[in-house]
Amino acid sequence: MLPRGQPASPSVLLVDDNVDLLEGLQEVFEGEGWRVRTACNGRDALDVLHQGPVPDVIVLDLMMPVMAGPEFLAARRGVEQLRAIPVVVVSAAAEELGVAVRSDVHAVLLKPVPIPTMLKVVADAVLEPA
Repeated sequence: MLPRGQPASPSVLLVDDNVDLLEGLQEVFEGEGWRVRTACNGRDALDVLHQGPVPDVIVLDLMMPVMAGPEFLAARRGVEQLRAIPVVVVSAAAEELGVAVRSDVHAVLLKPVPIPTMLKVVADAVLEPA
């Protein structure tokens, strides 16, 4: 389910400490034509973002070691070029996400998320203007 009207394949950064889930999502998104990069925590995600290229969207878990999702979002807010990247939070603990952080993300999805739902929400995040 590629976003329509995009000149090139959209790109996504998947951030989750569950390696099996990360690899599974990578296969799904690549199977749909997305360019995919992965990170196993927020610190690694920041490194990936600073190395470039910047993805069209970030799919972010909340509960991770080293740097959890909320800390990643706070660090992202401090870098102008990263603030414009839409973030879709996917977590079993999303109800703990504060109101201020919720306003900083495109969508919050509770695990387990059906794959068609995830693909649609992530594609919509790319299509909607910032």
